[in-house]
Amino acid sequence: MVVLGMASSPPEEETLRPRRRGSRADALLTFAGHFTVGLGLWAVIALLAREGAREAVGQYALALAVTSPASQWANLQLRMLLATDARNEVAARDAWRVAVGANLGAIAVTCALASLVGWGPWWLIAASSVAKAIDNFAELVDGHMQRRLEFRASAAGKVVRATCLVGGTAAVLAQGMGLAGVAGVLVLASLAGFVVNGGFARRWRGAAGERTYVGLSALLRRAVPLGAVLFLVSLQQNIPRYIVEGELGVDALGLFTAVNYFTVAASLLVQAVSQAAFPRIADDLAKAEVGRARRRLVRLLLAVVAIAALGVAGSWALGDVLLAVLYGPAFRDGAGLFVGLMGAAAFNFIASVFRHLLTTLGRVRGQTLLLLASSAVAAGGGYLGVMWAGLSGMVLTLLLLAVAHGVVLGALALRAWRHAVRG
Repeated sequence: MVVLGMASSPPEEETLRPRRRGSRADALLTFAGHFTVGLGLWAVIALLAREGAREAVGQYALALAVTSPASQWANLQLRMLLATDARNEVAARDAWRVAVGANLGAIAVTCALASLVGWGPWWLIAASSVAKAIDNFAELVDGHMQRRLEFRASAAGKVVRATCLVGGTAAVLAQGMGLAGVAGVLVLASLAGFVVNGGFARRWRGAAGERTYVGLSALLRRAVPLGAVLFLVSLQQNIPRYIVEGELGVDALGLFTAVNYFTVAASLLVQAVSQAAFPRIADDLAKAEVGRARRRLVRLLLAVVAIAALGVAGSWALGDVLLAVLYGPAFRDGAGLFVGLMGAAAFNFIASVFRHLLTTLGRVRGQTLLLLASSAVAAGGGYLGVMWAGLSGMVLTLLLLAVAHGVVLGALALRAWRHAVRG
């Protein structure tokens, strides 16, 4: 993370630094990786929808929703910490120690909780938890390479993961193995992507050297609050799934998830342009080049707004056709939900930029308090919405919550920016 006004001089330039490409080329590389992952996840939903209609999609979505909060906490935003570590303060070995402990704990807690609550099928939940832990390890490599403005490792790993995921899912479903086969494919696909990322790991050791500017305890003090933010973001996103499954059943959850995956695909594009931009913004701020950082940030916001606008327009114009073609006639009645969910996603896309900016500036407490409040609102409002109007009530709750969340995060980001610049 960047802290402006530090008195210490930055360390000498590292020897292993790749050729600098433009941010547009890096964004395209990052988008290629994220797009293939989004397409792969989308394809799994479509294949399950074609094979077993809404119920299979609902069971798959429930497993992902159960495992996501703990795995997101275990992520600890270590990729973001490494990618924006403009002063080279984080040692790779410390990041790995933290990641291994956090992810093993997340797997254990998730499996124990699923067993106590009675969520199932348990083997799908366990497989999803392990796969997400592997993805978290891959993100460590991504963050280190992105700090050096090298995005090929991330893109290659994600392409391989998505290819294995789609090909493997199609194969096991064709053999009649159902969700049990999909569980195995989840783990193997993530492992394949990580192995490809590991091909770049030799550059990690050489670039990191033996220099450590903050210790393990200091890294934990930075990472744990960031992990709490990710946990709350994931919890807020998955609370609607818990409520829909609990009140309306897995069939309704299958419809809700299938429609919502269009927004997931769009969010991956937003992540791509953000991940390409923020290491550069962090560099600019560390060098006190505020004007350049501001221009990069404005261009990023304009790009995200354009993505959000295109998503809303496309859902309104082509929603029913896309649902019928991709998922089958049983999902066509979700067109109205599609527009509402994409509208909520549009505000969430913009909010994600503000969240990344706050993280880069080292401002976490405000995010945590806001997410605690919005999670409570999502739970209470979502439940009332479902009781009042079913899935439509849930979508309306999410739209209103996204608007409020984006406005408040924008105000926090503006305040933090002004404080950082003046400091």
